[in-house]
Amino acid sequence: MGSFNIQCFASRQTIAEHDPCRVAVIVQSNTFNPVKMATDGREHSLYGANNHVSSPDAFWKPMTAFLEARYSDYATLEPVDSTYNRAILASLFTELLRQAASVQVGQNASHEPAFDFKALVARLAPRLSESFAGLKHFLADLKPQDLVFSEVIEVWKALEEAIFLNRVFITKNTESPRPVKLAVVHETAYRNLISTAEGSWAGSGLSYERHAFFGQFLGELREELATIEDHDKRYFRKDRARELFKLRMADCGQGNMLWPFSVQLHATTDELFDRDGTLDRFLQANKDLLDSIYALKGLNWLRIPFSPFISVGQDYDNSAGQLYAAFISFTERQVSKDRSARDRD
Repeated sequence: MGSFNIQCFASRQTIAEHDPCRVAVIVQSNTFNPVKMATDGREHSLYGANNHVSSPDAFWKPMTAFLEARYSDYATLEPVDSTYNRAILASLFTELLRQAASVQVGQNASHEPAFDFKALVARLAPRLSESFAGLKHFLADLKPQDLVFSEVIEVWKALEEAIFLNRVFITKNTESPRPVKLAVVHETAYRNLISTAEGSWAGSGLSYERHAFFGQFLGELREELATIEDHDKRYFRKDRARELFKLRMADCGQGNMLWPFSVQLHATTDELFDRDGTLDRFLQANKDLLDSIYALKGLNWLRIPFSPFISVGQDYDNSAGQLYAAFISFTERQVSKDRSARDRD
């Protein structure tokens, strides 16, 4: 693929070799219904690229939470081996094994290779393939303990190259396959997105700082539980906890981020209420997941949409990032100045 660096989709800063970063696997959005049209007497039925323009998932929807990774040049990203990453990858691989389209070789075989995720997993990750074959329920996911990380890395390398070559599609909410891509954010930008979200306030004056936000929820929930029948309490509090993790946003990807951690969320909620757990322990146990959702809220707050990474060539000193920062700074000052002058007239 050649030596080159890539751009952080949130900050437009350069991500260079060895830089820590976060990766979300994204799928193109679509209109609710196909658009029927005709050109030169030929009829077509195609889905458009979006069905709203109001949140980060307007054009590309996150299939996963943000994986922790490092950039390794040549458009390659190396996921870190962690329980958090394993949970995300187990769920992602399950979804691709079920829904990824089998893509035929194109006219240019070297740049348009065939892609069959089931065959790829069977070849590179026999234990993973065996675990998937053993799943009995259509909603069952592979488990983190099913993953041998050496196998995971081989599958990931093959998958990201296929994504780079535009060979990965899934049929998710439509009969028309949608392309799958990678959105990459620099670790520094990721941390700043989290800080931005935690520094924001709800319309009611409630802080989104996680101790304050979840602490208020805990107090309110204890009051509500006092009015609920004992046999309903466990289900009620789990539903409320799951909703709370969406941070009062319309669903713009939180559902997909939460799914691999459902068991963990339920277990830590049970501990909080049944075994004298503390708020600090609850937040620490769910820290990585919460970071991902807070970063999503930061994107939502700043109105930054998900988008696939692009190359910045051999930019090793962040020249492109510096140029973009200067461009934004000048533009903001001028727009604000012009707006202020106009408002005074």
